[in-house]
Amino acid sequence: MEDKNEYRTFTPDSSFIKGVLWDVETETLAVIFKSGSVWLYEDVPEQLYTNFSTAESAGNYFNLNIRDIFEAKKLTSKELKSIADEQEA
Repeated sequence: MEDKNEYRTFTPDSSFIKGVLWDVETETLAVIFKSGSVWLYEDVPEQLYTNFSTAESAGNYFNLNIRDIFEAKKLTSKELKSIADEQEA
């Protein structure tokens, strides 16, 4: 049986961020927005994730330290479905 990656998550008190997931192994940060879109940010170090998860304002921290700084990719509906299907398997 294949080992699953370890993830850390948090749900900020934010007007535009619904949830955050960070992949420990790949250092990929997934940000789920209240609009329904999901963006992946690559090579986000653990300390930055920790600071993000404990920031007084997650939205402000995101805008100043993550958005437009890390390489990002918006997931399509098809990609989201594929991920969901993998998690159910």
